[in-house]
Amino acid sequence: MYASCLFCNRALGANEIIDRFPVGRRLAFDPAKGRLWVVCPHCRQWNLTPLEERWEAIEDCERRFRDARRRVSTGEIGLARLPEGVELIRIGQPLLPELAAWRFGPRLRLRRMQALAVAGTLAPAGRWKLGVCHDDGMRVYHDDDALAPARHLLAGINAFGGTKRQLDGAVDLLAGVRSANEYFGMVATSQRSKLAFGIGELPVTVRLALELASHEETERRAMEGELADLAQAWRQAEEIAAIADNMFLPATVDAFFRRFA
Repeated sequence: MYASCLFCNRALGANEIIDRFPVGRRLAFDPAKGRLWVVCPHCRQWNLTPLEERWEAIEDCERRFRDARRRVSTGEIGLARLPEGVELIRIGQPLLPELAAWRFGPRLRLRRMQALAVAGTLAPAGRWKLGVCHDDGMRVYHDDDALAPARHLLAGINAFGGTKRQLDGAVDLLAGVRSANEYFGMVATSQRSKLAFGIGELPVTVRLALELASHEETERRAMEGELADLAQAWRQAEEIAAIADNMFLPATVDAFFRRFA
């Protein structure tokens, strides 16, 4: 097991959650081909790990990737950010759901902002809108354009956060929800009578879920933007890995992978 980058010779860092491979804070793995890389935090090069150190570590990475609440995927590559600060890059077909709810209760509990009032209502054709009252009247935002102001306003309304039970309930409300727009639309429909008096009238758990959804959408888009760069880096690393691994594997092993991949 090595601890320095093979390209720039700087430290790769360490992690405390992949017991069989405690090296690196960003690990890339391909469960179908049995590849495991450590991505250097300095030069961003992918360091292919020795064959004998991969198998149990790949299984651990796969399990933690599947359990991750913050992950996005395309058709060939996925990215998960774990609460411990470790990032996992998974090569292969995406898992479902591609993005799960992100629990960030401690961030909510630390907020101390002045509470604000805002009203949300359902627009025609299943869309939702956000009306923000100010001295000159009201400004109305629709769908995607409403997410940013909703995020800031909800932070004020939820200034004192919530109990652990309320935060857990907020995460549960987002289970199976595909996007922030979907959840905002659901709330606009189901809570129409309360929303007539402002978002502040919603149950705490619902308000927290709305804030979680708005933050999650921002992070999801940032992570999706990063996937294109990761895909290009993986293709280059895979070319080298295929050559390196085939130098030491008998033909029978390579045939096994092709058969069961």
